[in-house]
Amino acid sequence: MRLHCDERADALCRRLDDSMVGEAQEVRPGIVLDFNAQKQVVAIEVLRL
Repeated sequence: MRLHCDERADALCRRLDDSMVGEAQEVRPGIVLDFNAQKQVVAIEVLRL
């Protein structure tokens, strides 16, 4: 797992897997889940920290 904070974008990303991201979905305001081709969550993004 990796954690990345982007101060310019005001976002925090937690990578759970090194798979390629195929799709992203905002599940709550400011919370985005990234999915791979098998529809598994590979990253969690928190926007507007």
